[in-house]
Amino acid sequence: MHNGLIYMLTHLLRFDHAHSSLRCTIERTFGVWKNRWKILHHMPRFPFTKQVKIVIASMVLHNFIRVNADIDQEFKPYDDNDDKLPSDDEEENATQDVYEKRRPNHEMDKERDSIATLLMLR
Repeated sequence: MHNGLIYMLTHLLRFDHAHSSLRCTIERTFGVWKNRWKILHHMPRFPFTKQVKIVIASMVLHNFIRVNADIDQEFKPYDDNDDKLPSDDEEENATQDVYEKRRPNHEMDKERDSIATLLMLR
């Protein structure tokens, strides 16, 4: 195999691993956050500004609990197993919709390649 091809594969694999790890962490956090605050699953028909305040307040409380609780019971199953994610069919469907509607974006491809290059330099 050509050295340039090996480098490129390693380069992309490292990016994919970092991206996947970060995505799992974010999905786990949002899953626990939504499970903790049931109002976030089906937001009542409040004015948009009130909905924004509810989301912000719930995240502030969520972060406060994370920082100040010795053991956060909501996160405990996920703290013990990094690969475990909360299940939420609605969220999975929404994620699938985003991927189906996604169009090629050369600017984002350049950004991804730039991040991958930085990861290779570590």
